[in-house]
Amino acid sequence: MHGQASPVDPSAGRTRPVGQTRSVGQTFNPKSSRSLVELVRDLPTLLVELAKRELNLFTSELARRLKAAGIGVGFFVGAAFFGLVAFWVLVTAAVLGLAHAVPAWLAAIIVAVLFLIATGILAFLGIRFLKRGVPPVPKESVDGLKQDVHALKGMGKYDR
Repeated sequence: MHGQASPVDPSAGRTRPVGQTRSVGQTFNPKSSRSLVELVRDLPTLLVELAKRELNLFTSELARRLKAAGIGVGFFVGAAFFGLVAFWVLVTAAVLGLAHAVPAWLAAIIVAVLFLIATGILAFLGIRFLKRGVPPVPKESVDGLKQDVHALKGMGKYDR
């Protein structure tokens, strides 16, 4: 190495001859080093490229996850269908079983009244919980964001 200093390889802690591979496909050549001005000039382009790649990664990952979720939802729909069919078979069995004690028309009315009572209870609970969630604005998060904006502007109370 006639007079040339060997660059230091920080990962191995030893010197390396000029021209030896630093990483896959990249060789070190001190004469091709770019100036700080050139690096700063290329920074916006590199940042845009990085943002585009991150967005592509995000969209591909999101598409993959949504596809898997869609398949899962399809299986749940199938399970719900068969569960509903089984439920109605049990309702029919309840009516037919009750028909041994009372006339068939009365057995059907008794089962229907039980379902109407269950419907009323579930509707009441649904309305109650729906009122808690309307409007669907996350009030605590919005308040926190407002406080952050005020803190950035130098207004309002905030912890230091």
